[in-house]
Amino acid sequence: MNENWFALLIATEVPCKNVEEAFQAYDSGRLNNICQRQISLNMLKMRQEGCTAQEIATKYNTQKQNVFNRISTAKRSYVALE
Repeated sequence: MNENWFALLIATEVPCKNVEEAFQAYDSGRLNNICQRQISLNMLKMRQEGCTAQEIATKYNTQKQNVFNRISTAKRSYVALE
C-alpha cells in the first residue's frame, strides 16, 4: 500500500508519462535525487523571495557556500527543464 503513495508522490513531483515510470523511479531508488532536486528548487525560490544565503543555510542546517552551489545548479539545470 505504501508503494502506491510513494508512486503518487513521485508522479506529482517528477514529470512521468505513466504510472509505470513512477513505480520504476520508486524501485530504482531515485527518491533521494527527487528530494534533493526539490530542496534545491526550494532554496532558489527562497532566494528569489529575498532570503539571504545565511538564512537559507540556517534553515537547511548547511553552510552558506552549499546554498550558493545548489542555487546556481538549480538555475542551470532544473529551471531549464521546467
